Amino acid sequence: MNAFLYCLDPLEPDDVEELFRPEADIATQLGANVFMVNHSAVVCGDVDRALFHLPSRDSGDGDEDGTLTPLIYRGWMLTPAEYTLLNEGVHIRGYQLINPPEEYRACHWLPETIQLLNTKITPRTITIPLTFPSLPDWGQLQDQLAPFGSSPVILKDYVKSEKHYWREACFIPSAAEGDVVRCVTERFLDLRGEDLQGGLCFRQFLSLVRTGPAGMMGFPTVKEYRVFIIDGAVSAWGEYWAGAVHDDSEPPPLEHLVTWVRNITSRFFSVDVAQTDDGDWFVIEIGDGQVTGIPDTVNARSLLQTLLDRG
Repeated sequence: MNAFLYCLDPLEPDDVEELFRPEADIATQLGANVFMVNHSAVVCGDVDRALFHLPSRDSGDGDEDGTLTPLIYRGWMLTPAEYTLLNEGVHIRGYQLINPPEEYRACHWLPETIQLLNTKITPRTITIPLTFPSLPDWGQLQDQLAPFGSSPVILKDYVKSEKHYWREACFIPSAAEGDVVRCVTERFLDLRGEDLQGGLCFRQFLSLVRTGPAGMMGFPTVKEYRVFIIDGAVSAWGEYWAGAVHDDSEPPPLEHLVTWVRNITSRFFSVDVAQTDDGDWFVIEIGDGQVTGIPDTVNARSLLQTLLDRG
């Protein structure tokens, strides 16, 4: 049977971190083994300290036939390098993460994900590799953004945006306005700091169906759904935004979605899809399922049960 590996609470190291506790309780109720990992120790490169709570299979926890015990990490995001370290650590102890490092990276870093998708069903994206604390060549950047013309774009790194700083560090009204591009980009880099992953991604801004008023920072809530895929099939899905109010007469095209992501070989990943004002559906984001939050609108018990059943 699969086991789950949850982040421990740094203030209560004998318990799962508070945010993940309800989910871990469900996993326990379903009969799964629940173990803990010290996320901070993984980030620091100390895998032995990180996995102090994970028993080795030779202690009696594991399959009798010598095969690796399937293990599903559920916790905070890790860089591809950190995930590789975690994978090596659990492997030594007789476990195998549900997604190998190359599949984690393919779903976690946007430029690699885009290579696996049809460009017609995801926003156009221009990627600029960059490492902290470097700054881009501003003149060269404007040349690279020329394909967008004067259209609006949004900015993120390979993993995250600063959407809660919508006007100052995410949304660019016109890609042709060099001063605005520089201002937003500098603010974005300032906010991301050492957490910057991979570089910059400028993405086509889509006019999506609104489901509520914009917040204080101007970030709009839209008709968007989160879909979980396990072994190539839809396992669970629900509205991305809790309390979203919209017409459910046209749910996300789940059958088409499975076709859209057929080139992704990960066993467990998430897909965020949204509908434009024109009625078209786009893949907004792909994520490794182990570090993707489960919205309140998604049946977590059903999702975890499917993970256990698939083994």
